[in-house]
Amino acid sequence: MLRTLLQQTLNGGLTQWVGNGYAQGIDNLITRLERLLVILKDVRGCIDTSKKSEGCMGDYWIRDETKEETEMLTDHSHELFKLLPEITGYTEDGDYVSKDLKT
Repeated sequence: MLRTLLQQTLNGGLTQWVGNGYAQGIDNLITRLERLLVILKDVRGCIDTSKKSEGCMGDYWIRDETKEETEMLTDHSHELFKLLPEITGYTEDGDYVSKDLKT
């Protein structure tokens, strides 16, 4: 959905996206993007961007986590694995999965 929105808009603007019928799925796209924003805001609450990133083996901005935050991040990771292919049309492995991006 999002992939098609970006492609269509970059090529011919929102007029092209609407004219080609992709706006039929706008409510579905909005719902998924709203859920993505909730997840990202929750994740934002678990990080401290004032720290220096030390890569994946360092602190990588993560605050001293509580068990609840760790569980929340894990739950959101699983939810993202389901949500992102619906938004982008691609799996985490980069395989194209969406056939009908209008729904």
